[in-house]
Amino acid sequence: MIRRLLILVLLLTGVWLPSAWSISQDTPQVADGPIDITSDRLDVDEQGGSAVFTGQVIVKQRDMTVYAEKLVIYRDQTSEQIERIEASGGVRVVQQDRVGTAENATFYQQEDKLTLTGDARVQQGQNLISGAEIILLLKENKSLVKSDEDGRVRAVFFPEQEQK
Repeated sequence: MIRRLLILVLLLTGVWLPSAWSISQDTPQVADGPIDITSDRLDVDEQGGSAVFTGQVIVKQRDMTVYAEKLVIYRDQTSEQIERIEASGGVRVVQQDRVGTAENATFYQQEDKLTLTGDARVQQGQNLISGAEIILLLKENKSLVKSDEDGRVRAVFFPEQEQK
């Protein structure tokens, strides 16, 4: 289960800019090193196939940190595989100068898809992409940024020499 959580964390940080329209071929693989998860509470439901971390959840590995109020891992009862992982409540992923934020983030294991919803933003340096929803189709190396009914998608890119 921890290995799957690590994959989610690494996939969350795979939203690199300026190649924000698709996941870079340089997306990191599962890294070595311990995974440190802290929260106010952990509830594991073996029969229901879920583990719920709540209250100031912090996931750390090497130079990467994920923050959320709640993280839920769902496991398929038959195959014992992770179905999806949901993070909610002020989701923030930080690695070096890359920061991804959203109200919610969901990783779908079978589809290899990551969805950031609710004021979703990915920023690296001054470069920024934002929308109501950012969908990353990891196997297909594609990304889709959607706006809500009243909003628009926004992308701001600075040439390398202009970034500060």
